[in-house]
Amino acid sequence: MSFPYVQSPSKLIGFLQALPGHGVPDQLSQKTLASWGFSSSNDRAFLGIMKFIGFIDTSQRPTELWKQARGDLKTAIAKGVVGGYSQLYSL
Repeated sequence: MSFPYVQSPSKLIGFLQALPGHGVPDQLSQKTLASWGFSSSNDRAFLGIMKFIGFIDTSQRPTELWKQARGDLKTAIAKGVVGGYSQLYSL
């Protein structure tokens, strides 16, 4: 079992909190992250996390869960975390 992680959780929290203010991009890429102020090489791990919790698809395009986060961020994150890490929770 392998689960994605980030080096600085506080930056991930800041990124997630900023989502509603940024709208829905066509694609979440390193360039998008950098334009939002997340340009550290460690911030690139956000892409894997966002895919793992279902906020972006395999093409890095925002999913319905991303769109839900714009209205109810906490619930959307909870759904994504429970879904993505379900194997870990089952242990």
